[in-house]
Amino acid sequence: MIRNSLLTIFIVQVFSTVSFAVLYSSLSLYMTDAFNFSSANAYAIVAVFLVYNYGLHMLGSYLGGLLSSYRMLFVLGMLFQTVACFVLILPSVHLMYLGLTLFLIGVGLNTPCLNMMITQRCQNDHVKRERAFLWNYAGSNIGFFFGYTAAGYFQLSHAYGQLFLVSSFFNVIALIFMALGWHSVADENTPLIESIKKYSRSILTKRMIVLFIIFSILIPLIYLSLLYPFSLKSIVLTVSVSFIIFFLWLANKQPTAQGKSNIRQYVLLALFAIVFWSMYQLAPMGITLFAEHNVNMMLFGHEITPQWLGNINVVVIAVGGFFLPSVFAKVRQKTRLTVFTQFAIGLLSIGIGLTFLPIGILLANSYGQSSVLWVSLFYLFQSVGELMIAPIGYSMIAQLVPVRHQGLMMGTWMLLCGSSASVISSYLSGLVQVSSNNVSIIKSNHEYLILFSVLALITVITAILLYGISRKVKIT
Repeated sequence: MIRNSLLTIFIVQVFSTVSFAVLYSSLSLYMTDAFNFSSANAYAIVAVFLVYNYGLHMLGSYLGGLLSSYRMLFVLGMLFQTVACFVLILPSVHLMYLGLTLFLIGVGLNTPCLNMMITQRCQNDHVKRERAFLWNYAGSNIGFFFGYTAAGYFQLSHAYGQLFLVSSFFNVIALIFMALGWHSVADENTPLIESIKKYSRSILTKRMIVLFIIFSILIPLIYLSLLYPFSLKSIVLTVSVSFIIFFLWLANKQPTAQGKSNIRQYVLLALFAIVFWSMYQLAPMGITLFAEHNVNMMLFGHEITPQWLGNINVVVIAVGGFFLPSVFAKVRQKTRLTVFTQFAIGLLSIGIGLTFLPIGILLANSYGQSSVLWVSLFYLFQSVGELMIAPIGYSMIAQLVPVRHQGLMMGTWMLLCGSSASVISSYLSGLVQVSSNNVSIIKSNHEYLILFSVLALITVITAILLYGISRKVKIT
């Protein structure tokens, strides 16, 4: 038995992340390699995959603690993920769509459940909460390391079936550790607990039926969205704008000036976070295929894969996640370190990372291929930026948002930063069509040069703008 709740969550986070890391890093390559999808179609489906992944986080945040406990909803999500990986083993386009559908339901539910478990245990302690999210984020990146490493290894031999089989084993291990720490991660003060106290445990059956109905609706909805991905993008952007407007309205309804200011700060940070994640989500789309076709992937005489480049991100996040809380504590002893400042540093970092890509293109060899070292530098600075924004954003929600709105706004944060950013990234990635022949590589290099240069400039300017705002906004 594991009695420490945060230790349970950390270990489960490590193993439950592996299968997502496999699909996140390999999906575009899997579709273009195994099923001969065009790059445009692959980007569109990856965008839908990420849209639902983050969009369902909002649903998971809402359903958890209402229709089911967070730990039970996590288990249901992991069961969906495990079955999905077994379905993906079979080499069929239609089964690929079905496997992705089941996987999305699973991963969309379990991630916000783990985040809310942490939030419940660190509700009134900002420093402890920030440390817990940073450590947990480091744990998820250990899972990404396993996933990226396995994905690259099996991609070299195109053994995707074996890759998905290995992924399913990691899901089972996550379920075992959740069972071992079951009592330590029980819910605290949720609407479901209050309903059970009022109406007895018989209410659980009715709520599980509602949950089953929701799953029954989601399966055909997601499946059709994967079949017809292009129609979903405009819907996602419309929904995202609607939530921004809704939260601005909600801010005006708060009874105190501080409450109004807090939710407005949440909205402002969300808008800047969308810029960051739009650049970040280029990695599984445009930058993955850029690395596959336009980059010399030989390093010290050994061939490496695009997925293995992601391990740069993993190492930086895992190491930084453990040490940054101490660094932040020392910095706060000398100066005021706000969420706005941390976000500005994150944006500046990924902006610097993007500048290395056009430099690499300008220094490409006669075949038009950049050195893999330039792409590696992008991943390095991308990772530093991620540390400044991802766990800090989760912690910020508990700091600014009233308790009764935290579940909804945690999920909406994931929707805005994940789904909306993924759609924007797919549009940006689709501006360049890739091909494996050298003539097309040289031609696409010119398009990539313009794209990466413009994005780097926009991101750096955005970082400077946010830093200027941070000096004028009254932070709680």
